[in-house]
Amino acid sequence: RAAAAKEKAALQSVVDQLVGQVAMLASGQAAAESKISLLHTQAEALLDSSAAELEVVRTQKEAEVERVKAQMASLNTALASAFSNVGSLQGQFETTLTDE
Repeated sequence: RAAAAKEKAALQSVVDQLVGQVAMLASGQAAAESKISLLHTQAEALLDSSAAELEVVRTQKEAEVERVKAQMASLNTALASAFSNVGSLQGQFETTLTDE
């Protein structure tokens, strides 16, 4: 009987150790899952932030394109006016030469 009691105590000790190890593993797993969740949240926040920054840059570039288009339109108008003035001056010059 003493041998059986000793063997039972040894088995109980092994079981207690295994229960302790399982508890440690479960705790480690919970910590890992928590860390994964935190990293996932941080990654989503980073993606959202990057998307917002890209939207700001896109909006700025679109505004810049519109400013350049307006400048080109203004330059085209000025150029057309200059050509018109040159045409007028050429006509006046030809008239002056003809009159002489």
